[in-house]
Amino acid sequence: MKRKKFSTCIYFLLSIFMLLGCRKNQTVFYSDGEQSQLAIFSNSSNNIMSCLVDGRPWRTPDRATSGFNANTRYEIYIFKQISNTAQDTLLFSWTGYYVNQLQNGAMLTLKLPVAKDFGVVDLNRLALQRILVDTTNGYFSSSIPELSGNAKGAGNIYFHTAKFDSIGTGFYSGKISGLFNANFFSKKITEGRFDHLIEANQIRL
Repeated sequence: MKRKKFSTCIYFLLSIFMLLGCRKNQTVFYSDGEQSQLAIFSNSSNNIMSCLVDGRPWRTPDRATSGFNANTRYEIYIFKQISNTAQDTLLFSWTGYYVNQLQNGAMLTLKLPVAKDFGVVDLNRLALQRILVDTTNGYFSSSIPELSGNAKGAGNIYFHTAKFDSIGTGFYSGKISGLFNANFFSKKITEGRFDHLIEANQIRL
């Protein structure tokens, strides 16, 4: 009887270890030498964005795949808002948190006006482009408490890499990397840097 209980306990523990072992971290964090809580600027699909929000380090959570259904938690999505005007809106939306405050998640989103026929392949044209975000030609928005009272942020974004290819009918993957900053009146986002591998289910264009 005791042997049976012992075996049941072993099988239970093994099943727990197997479930835990299914989680796979797909983010690589290399600390910046001058700002240790920020990631270095990279172009290696490290799946991370980090910046300073009014001097405080803010970053995206680790991209992680877990569970038997291989559910993935992504740190960024790229999608397009359709409008009734002459242009639609391209959005880059990051989920993130202040370092050491993972429970207080928020969003930071870049919104850029684009032509109605803008598609995934057009993202490639962003490579090596620096865009002035002046609240007329696009803007930053955020649900970070310190910024959310200011509806639109101005700034700049530089896309070092933007490369997307078809992986099947209607499906694309690629990578983006770059630098950015933003001003929300007296509050500032500085030293922003991002580096992502973009999978097909992160794109809605």
